[in-house]
Amino acid sequence: MSMKKKLAMILALSIACSVLFAGLSIKAFDFQNLYKEHQANPSQITTDFQLLLSDRGLMDSVLVLVNRQDGHAYPNQTEALSDYDKVYDYYKFTDEPATVFARARMGGGMSLARVSIDTPFLSPLQLDLNITGGLSIYYNYEDPMRIIGIDGQYFYGAEASLGSLVAMRAGWYHTSTHYGDWMLYRLTSDPVYNARCNSDESDPEHIYGLERYLRMNDFQVGLEIKPLDSLRLYAELNWAPRKMMGMDPWPIIPEYAQNDSNASVAESSSNGMTRPAYSDAYKAFVLSTGAEWTWPNKLGRLIAAYDLHLYQDGQTGYQVGYYDASNPWDISHSIIVKQTFEKVTNANIGLVAGLHTGHFPFTMAFGQKCNYLAFGLSFNR
Repeated sequence: MSMKKKLAMILALSIACSVLFAGLSIKAFDFQNLYKEHQANPSQITTDFQLLLSDRGLMDSVLVLVNRQDGHAYPNQTEALSDYDKVYDYYKFTDEPATVFARARMGGGMSLARVSIDTPFLSPLQLDLNITGGLSIYYNYEDPMRIIGIDGQYFYGAEASLGSLVAMRAGWYHTSTHYGDWMLYRLTSDPVYNARCNSDESDPEHIYGLERYLRMNDFQVGLEIKPLDSLRLYAELNWAPRKMMGMDPWPIIPEYAQNDSNASVAESSSNGMTRPAYSDAYKAFVLSTGAEWTWPNKLGRLIAAYDLHLYQDGQTGYQVGYYDASNPWDISHSIIVKQTFEKVTNANIGLVAGLHTGHFPFTMAFGQKCNYLAFGLSFNR
């Protein structure tokens, strides 16, 4: 290629880049996520306070483990089990379970570095590195001085948007949960529990998975589209990657994710436990999808939203030996209506009401289904 052609090519590329990337900018520490949390998602990272009214008593039992080393059956087992397909059971408390809860959520996101590019189409194109995290604290309404439990969540990864039409994210999503003092107090003060435990086993430490439901860390991808200014559609998928750092309880762990770095698998293996092989199609998927409609008004915005969650770990029944690829996934539905007041208060305050059927939102209550109403204040967008 001659020198003139090289210079012409360089000039053409320079002109093209100047046209395409004339509006290039870089910004650090932006507190508005490109990919927004979804209003009806029961596990969204947000800031709000709500009362939850359930149609059935929840947190009425805990998952316990049979110690296969000495053949002793822990509470709610009448005898030592001779096989491995029933090493878990739910111990039911003797007191009345709670039906009214309070939930306080605190969280938000931050872009560490954001690149914006003005383009001739779907401008601007934006890319960033993002961290989003929060806590959800659950209280028994009748005993508000004691905490039922705490959920912790965070995301770290990349987000992108094309104008206001499309937003995406990909990265790692962490979920862990812990029982609070209300649950531990109920356990240690339960007369039946203490009567069926040896004196040196009344400490709740031996309850399997008592302190957490753990997914550390799922890989998450998400896509949202705004075909209209008033309508947002979205879909998210979480799954357990091969190099999962940890996952609890043991029955929900995919076959390929079992390794020495997973504490629950290593502990269970040391107790001599086995389980049937899981299908390669089982990856502990959590799929969510939904829609949001927004109508501006004199007060702020009226928002109606629907969310559908599908949990593949429902195929395990949360029991060793129960998994079957033909078992159904767990399903949850959520609907919310929210009125914001930013036009009259100059603050991100709103009233929200919702209906949910399926999983209770406190993730340590996995496997316990209910219907509940939610009412409260929202302090996010």
